[in-house]
Amino acid sequence: MKTPALAVVRILATLLFGVAFGQTGSGKRTTDIPPDLLAVVQNEPDIKGCLADQNLPLEKVAHYSWLDLGRPHEPPALLVEGLPPCLAGNVNRTTFLYVRTGKGWRKVFDSTGVLKLGTTRTRGWPDLTLWRHGSADSGDEYTYQFDGNVYKATACFSVWYPEDGGPDAKPTRTPCDWDWKAQESW
Repeated sequence: MKTPALAVVRILATLLFGVAFGQTGSGKRTTDIPPDLLAVVQNEPDIKGCLADQNLPLEKVAHYSWLDLGRPHEPPALLVEGLPPCLAGNVNRTTFLYVRTGKGWRKVFDSTGVLKLGTTRTRGWPDLTLWRHGSADSGDEYTYQFDGNVYKATACFSVWYPEDGGPDAKPTRTPCDWDWKAQESW
């Protein structure tokens, strides 16, 4: 009978605290990050600049959490999401994903928006969906797939909701009509 109770707890945690399925925990202290990975994160140019400009600790400029990517025999990945004043706006935020390699840690994802793990997989890694808000009723939705080295954008859709559609309105999705691949390559 423990399994149904655990499922209820996970659903409540997701609804009440925004904890996503696949997360193995949410860190609030840099002591939660191994020292070798902490050095990599703090030397990320965007983070390093924000730390220097704002004279704040890492916990005040970025939120981080451990994600289980469902890769057997591999440790979880570290998701780093920027916070205001310099790594996030009202909705969009700088987002990085780091994984353990034989020689340390490396960044496999770097973009701006709101990131979610997808339900499909490429090369054994979960696909990622990134929502980049453009306005209250529109934005762009990207699909990222692992290419064997890093995540690359493989699709882009412009999405908008009708202004008078109400809460049940269905969004309109069309392929992006601008050179999104050039912007998403890093």
